Amino acid sequence: MLKLKSINKSFESGIIVKHTIKAANGISFNIAKGSTLGLAGNSGCGKTTISKMILGILPPDSGEILYNDKNIYNLTKQEMKQYHKDVQIIFQNPEGSMNPSKTVLDNLIDPMIIHSILNSKEERIKRIHELLDMVGLSKGLLNHYPHQISGGEAQRLVICRALTLNPKVLILDEPTSMLDVSVQAHIMNLLKDLKASLGLTYIYISHDIDLHKWFTDELIIMHEGCIVEQGSTEALLNNPKEDYTKKLLNSFEMWD
Repeated sequence: MLKLKSINKSFESGIIVKHTIKAANGISFNIAKGSTLGLAGNSGCGKTTISKMILGILPPDSGEILYNDKNIYNLTKQEMKQYHKDVQIIFQNPEGSMNPSKTVLDNLIDPMIIHSILNSKEERIKRIHELLDMVGLSKGLLNHYPHQISGGEAQRLVICRALTLNPKVLILDEPTSMLDVSVQAHIMNLLKDLKASLGLTYIYISHDIDLHKWFTDELIIMHEGCIVEQGSTEALLNNPKEDYTKKLLNSFEMWD
């Protein structure tokens, strides 16, 4: 469904002395429809850069990103608009993902208007009500503003907003890292249920190895823009081959 082929991306840093940072160095992997692919590694290893390139907002220096066998950077304007409906992202800061000057209803309905989802306000509100039920939220929240709701409610609303566009792929960028532990479990269970009921495909970015073990089918370990090791999550975590993977797993166990 989604293929990355030899993706490279570099950035320049420093004002007086310039340094080149390789955020992605020959990254290649495939994501099968209906699967959950995990990206793990220390901060700055390139996980978020890869997600931005997949979203089509940060072009690679070289390589190809294929969606249904088409290079996303060769899509027509209309095809790219459809791609942006098909591939959505859930950020780690739900409150910051919503417009604070608009009500929850406006935050949910605006993407539907922009992407011409359904034909009238009444139809759109009906669909929003259905999605609120799906994510376990009250319709009474629709007249609230983002600052008036809890972090867990905000993340459910962000998930709901992404679902208004009927996406095929969700990129989950540390979706529970800013939530209380008890709320984290509810959100992760919700995401797992939605994947099963809607046939979604996930790219899950997290530092939490235990969550990868529970949530992902395939796992990629990254370090300094490179893929160190990849394979089925269970096999990789039970029998890591590379020294860096072993150190990463050991360090996580020390802090667990």
